[in-house]
Amino acid sequence: MKRVVSAISIAVLWFGLCALQASKQSETASISGVVSDPRGQVIPRVRITVTNTDSKSELKTLTGEDGKFAVSSLPPGIYKVSASLAGMTTADTQRTLASGESAQLKMTMNVAPFQYDVTGIVDGVHEPGN
Repeated sequence: MKRVVSAISIAVLWFGLCALQASKQSETASISGVVSDPRGQVIPRVRITVTNTDSKSELKTLTGEDGKFAVSSLPPGIYKVSASLAGMTTADTQRTLASGESAQLKMTMNVAPFQYDVTGIVDGVHEPGN
């Protein structure tokens, strides 16, 4: 009889711990997504910055070769997500995350306009025929 009571006690304790762990996991949120260009081609190695707008804490990651990223274990709150890569425009979005929420984002980046300045001094002007 004592063995049956011990086995039941252990089972109840085990299930209670599992339920506690599951409830702790649902107290956080996550953001994942894909970064692509306007034609739908995925963009690898994009720097993703996830910023909690209240605490200003930042988490950074890179997209994989498939253009995908994921950031987990985020406390509920408002988050700014930025995608940046040299030669591309920065893509930003903001998302409010609730406890247990898993947000899926699709971010689009465009090629940045090419701009350059040329400065110099001209000492003399050579005219054709001279």
